[in-house]
Amino acid sequence: MKTFYKDYCGSYSITEHDDGTATLKCRNNANNNLDVNKKYKSVMCAKRALSRYCDGMPTKQY
Repeated sequence: MKTFYKDYCGSYSITEHDDGTATLKCRNNANNNLDVNKKYKSVMCAKRALSRYCDGMPTKQY
């Protein structure tokens, strides 16, 4: 399952894998480059990292 987030700095996605791990991808609005592409042990760990990266949790997109 893939969840998308967005704020004024960029867009982000967290992809949950079958084995319980999650991948966090972050794109910057200024140059649209992929800034972060990291794998975490769980979705919760990826959300915590996203929150630290953005100085707060960005808005979830539907």
